[in-house]
Amino acid sequence: MQTIENATIVGRTRGDNDLVIVMNEMTGVTFTLSNPNGLALETGMEGSVEFDGLSAQLISFEAAQVEELA
Repeated sequence: MQTIENATIVGRTRGDNDLVIVMNEMTGVTFTLSNPNGLALETGMEGSVEFDGLSAQLISFEAAQVEELA
């Protein structure tokens, strides 16, 4: 399993093949991962992604805590 700490969801497809396109903010590299668990992810979400590098399946996504500046 692999983890990307600073990831952003940059694209998504729904239907028979639920795919999520994730960008590693540190390197700029994008990954296309299948979403077999049907996690509710939207474009623009930021956080930590855990995925299986061999099967390219998304395992989990933990959204980043965003603090508002007053």
